[in-house]
Amino acid sequence: MLLPNVVMKFTTWNVRSLNDSIKRCLVRDFLSRSAIDIVGLQESKLSNPSSRKLRSIGGKKLPHWCHLDSTEYRGGVLVGWSDSFSLIHSHVSIFSVLVFLHHKPSNWRFTSTSVYAPTDRDDGDVCWWELNRVRDIFSGPWVLCGDFNTTLSSDERSDRNGSLRDINSFRDFISSASLIDLPLSGRSFTWSKKRLVPSMARLDMYLVCVE
Repeated sequence: MLLPNVVMKFTTWNVRSLNDSIKRCLVRDFLSRSAIDIVGLQESKLSNPSSRKLRSIGGKKLPHWCHLDSTEYRGGVLVGWSDSFSLIHSHVSIFSVLVFLHHKPSNWRFTSTSVYAPTDRDDGDVCWWELNRVRDIFSGPWVLCGDFNTTLSSDERSDRNGSLRDINSFRDFISSASLIDLPLSGRSFTWSKKRLVPSMARLDMYLVCVE
């Protein structure tokens, strides 16, 4: 049970590579300035990052990390958390990183997962299977965030396009896992492809279970 006055700040961010030291500094400054407690970073493009490199991202505020390595300079997921949490268990899959955490101030335990879903349709089916499998293993409160590379409806794309099959597969996963899509506030889209007339979509989101 959460204490009434306890607040935890989460964020998710497709950073599109953290190989540049200046970019890592910018990310670290944002996380510190925003007092983030748990962060999920997608498309890190880092493979086997050193503890020094992870410190350059999280600084003193987010000293703990679990990571999924990139493959051939593609993909890569990082999950970082503050000293307010102790790690009970971690699990790295093909497309996601899961951490089972104990929040010390509230004595609350929950699972947080960051995912970078693939764009390929067949791989997408594997991703939804993977997340459902993780859910079967780790029951209880769950926070799932990341770049899902698909939308829940054609309205979540500026051009109103998108594969109906992909949309239905994503919806089926959310329904089977009993998740709630937290609404986006202040904007309609989270991703833009730079063009004269940009193509925009809501690909990044937070999903939570009832608990």
